[in-house]
Amino acid sequence: MKLQPLVDIANSYAMGAPPTDADIAALAPFVDMIHLKDRDLVNNRPVALGDGGIPWAAELKRLLSGVEVPEVIASIETHCPDDARNATARSVAALRRIADEIGVEVV
Repeated sequence: MKLQPLVDIANSYAMGAPPTDADIAALAPFVDMIHLKDRDLVNNRPVALGDGGIPWAAELKRLLSGVEVPEVIASIETHCPDDARNATARSVAALRRIADEIGVEVV
């Protein structure tokens, strides 16, 4: 049995300490799954993926450049109970836009 890290970059942003290049380099070789969510960094609250201040295209490029597996599972977390259905739809659309921007296939 082994455990692998589940990277949640948004949690680092929520704590005011985005992951450094060294953080990402240390974790990336072990990553096969990532949580995706976004935050309004000014008001420190969760928002749909793509609606917040986390530079997801840059963060995913940085992380995926060090990943050693051919496929990474992306779990979208919306955390928007007042508008869950729409937030989820916007998050999925944002993931597709971001993936297209960085040249990654969403299956």
